[in-house]
Amino acid sequence: MRLERPDITLFIEADQNAVNNLNTGLKNILPYSFKSPGGGLALLSRLAIEDARGDNLNAKNTNLIATLLINNQPVKFIGTHPFVPVKPSTFHRRNLHLPVLSDYI
Repeated sequence: MRLERPDITLFIEADQNAVNNLNTGLKNILPYSFKSPGGGLALLSRLAIEDARGDNLNAKNTNLIATLLINNQPVKFIGTHPFVPVKPSTFHRRNLHLPVLSDYI
């Protein structure tokens, strides 16, 4: 990660302990962070995060939605982790999530 020097990173299935470790270890290159309250999504950024929230968009799947400043312009960032369709219930939940997310975008 230090070699690539990303502007934005999205971590999926990150618990609070992992986010704390990432914040400590990457603070000098990714000083801004937000962890969604559900879903285990964490955003670390070199760019200022203007606002961030977790939102399920009424699809029972948490998304991370943030506004970042890029060249002093607000840019909406959406991080998501759809359910893996390995069984009928997760297949159905994933298929409900994607059109809701598409409508939001």
